[in-house]
Amino acid sequence: MKALEKDPAQRYDSVGKFREDILAFLENRPVSATPPSAPYLVRKYVRRHRLGIGFAASMIALLLAGMGVSTWQAIRATRAERAEEGKSLLALQRQQASDAMLDFISLDLLGQARPSEQADRDIKLTTVLEGASEKVNEKFAEQPRIRCFMNLRLASIFHNLGRFDQADQHAEQAKLALDELAEPQDQIEAEEQATLAADITAQFAAHHMGRSDFRAALPLWKEALAQNLKCRGLESQAVAENQEKLGFAYHGLGQMDEAITAFTKASALYKEHHLENLPARLITLTTTLAQTHEGLGHVAEADAYLKEAQAQLRDLHLPEKHPVRISALNNMGLVYMRRNEPERAVGLLERSRALVEEVLGKQHLRMANSAH
Repeated sequence: MKALEKDPAQRYDSVGKFREDILAFLENRPVSATPPSAPYLVRKYVRRHRLGIGFAASMIALLLAGMGVSTWQAIRATRAERAEEGKSLLALQRQQASDAMLDFISLDLLGQARPSEQADRDIKLTTVLEGASEKVNEKFAEQPRIRCFMNLRLASIFHNLGRFDQADQHAEQAKLALDELAEPQDQIEAEEQATLAADITAQFAAHHMGRSDFRAALPLWKEALAQNLKCRGLESQAVAENQEKLGFAYHGLGQMDEAITAFTKASALYKEHHLENLPARLITLTTTLAQTHEGLGHVAEADAYLKEAQAQLRDLHLPEKHPVRISALNNMGLVYMRRNEPERAVGLLERSRALVEEVLGKQHLRMANSAH
């Protein structure tokens, strides 16, 4: 209200100045009658350039939104990149473990047979393994992950040789090495450590089975099955194998109904997920189901499994001396023996015994009478 000020010195000094302020007001420009503060000047500028400011504000909003999306995408990309890096790191670690194992096998294991290292040119495999097993924990003292893998492999080898005490020792060393591993940094490491734990549990269970201690084996197979379901999933081969071994543990304890349930589940898993990779394993399981049903007097079920096993043998075209074929012949022979059909049973059992003797020698004839 500069034009109405009481003090003449505070009024407009000319009509021209008054006119300029009126035009400035109408055009949303600053007027001389108002102190030129920053907020006042900004308000006038915004009013004067309302369309431009609105467009610019929209662009800024879109830019900020884009930055938000870009940031979110960048975070996702970073996470994906870290996951890929984790996989790459895991692949590198596995490659390093494989290289270390190969070096150990070639230098510490097979190297014992070199003339410069061993005078006995006919050195036994067990002697070589025993010599190497003494070195593995010392050689990989600072590498618990590799030490775990190596002890697991040695435990499996000694188990297959029937050296269960030594197998137990290596399984214990594998467990100790696993406990030394650092806390997993991501999901990939966590899953790998979980699978190692499951494999160690299964290894201990297998040692008890080898000693025919089914009572001790049963809870361990249950534990291994639960561990593998959690870390590997229902479709994994390990789950099918654990389910099958659980059936044999029940079978060994005389709990045939539970054995059939476990065998049936394992058979379904093999058929659904592993038929192409493990058809031979399915034949053994099918003949075992036939034998178990026959033992319970389930004649119709046993007949169905016998026919299925015979069809599987025809389709698979296994060599005559294949262990699975020998086992299948033996199991089918035992079914007919229980049925008091000696003519059919004797031919199958004698054929399986003859093949075992031819392949493995007479000292292994007891294997021909094993259902598993």
